[in-house]
Amino acid sequence: MKKKKQQKSARPLSRSLRVYQKLSLLFFVFSVLLLLGVLYLSLSQAVIRIAPIPRAISSSIAIDVHQNPGALQVAGEIAEVQLERTKTVTLQGNGTDPVKGRSSGMVFVVNETSGQVDLVANTRVLSDSGILFRLQEAVSVPANDQVEVAVLADEEGEEGDIEPSRFTIPGLPENAQTVVYAISTKAMVGGLRFVRVISQDDLERAEVELTAELLKQGIDELKGTETRDFDDEIFDIEILTRITNAAIGEEASSFDIGLSARIFGVFFDASAFQTQVENGLRLSADDGFELVSIYDDVYRRAIQFVDVQSGVARIAVTVDMLSIITNTNELLNLDQFLGKAPGEVEAILEASEAIESASISFTPFWLKRIPTLRDHIKVVIEGLK
Repeated sequence: MKKKKQQKSARPLSRSLRVYQKLSLLFFVFSVLLLLGVLYLSLSQAVIRIAPIPRAISSSIAIDVHQNPGALQVAGEIAEVQLERTKTVTLQGNGTDPVKGRSSGMVFVVNETSGQVDLVANTRVLSDSGILFRLQEAVSVPANDQVEVAVLADEEGEEGDIEPSRFTIPGLPENAQTVVYAISTKAMVGGLRFVRVISQDDLERAEVELTAELLKQGIDELKGTETRDFDDEIFDIEILTRITNAAIGEEASSFDIGLSARIFGVFFDASAFQTQVENGLRLSADDGFELVSIYDDVYRRAIQFVDVQSGVARIAVTVDMLSIITNTNELLNLDQFLGKAPGEVEAILEASEAIESASISFTPFWLKRIPTLRDHIKVVIEGLK
């Protein structure tokens, strides 16, 4: 039998080859790690979503209207008219200041005798309640008749304001006082009255009312003088002189007041004005905040300055609006978030009065901390365009 050939045994790897294999493996691991690192750096992202708290602010800007407008001016026309008017103001109410006086009224002097009775002026008549009055004129009362005559209380005070009464005439003999007497059918008044005096409020109210009347008249005249090429307008009034015959504290039922005034009208292009207002409001917002809405789109406008001869006016515009935080706000400086845990970042943001809530999402989802690169952090603010 032939002898089987002996199998050749595997030759062991050389030392250099083993080193080469290890280096290759390390290079592969390193490449994988490097790739993972690159993928991490390129794909990792944190999105910070913020629900802001709108902040109510009032902002004022000035818009220039000019008959020959420049780049930042609105085309317009300025006109004026001068007016004057006087009116009589009647005071309302009975007043609040009490003043003592002498009560007065009318009585019927009754004569139940068969002969005429003559009484002189200042004859005393005494009420059942003991209040003394005097006749204001002489009177002759025929037999079995009566005559009406005015009486005045002897003393001041509200005690004289008595209801209808019967009066005796103390100057007559006692037996005649039962057949010659006086009666009243209406109450006596004037012992205490509340007078109406002119107050500072009365004068101010009258001036306000007359100013409104002059302004209305001026507006009608300015709008009616000619056809204008502008579709918006604003008016104002400047009081030149004030005249009144009233004095504060003076008792009166009415007084006269007179005013002279200049009424200005500024006529301008509404669309151009609106554009300038909106641009000005955006620029007037605080750093780090942006205008998001205006309350009811209502502007409070007032003529701040006017020069009719030069054809220029300045209109002050005040607007109540809402603004919210923007990415330029220092509170959203990304450097303070780098490498932090989500809870830390949310706590920082929600501590601000400008932020209601904050939430953070990651890509890939298993990340636990904010990336350390600024451009891998995105801030999204709700309601911000």
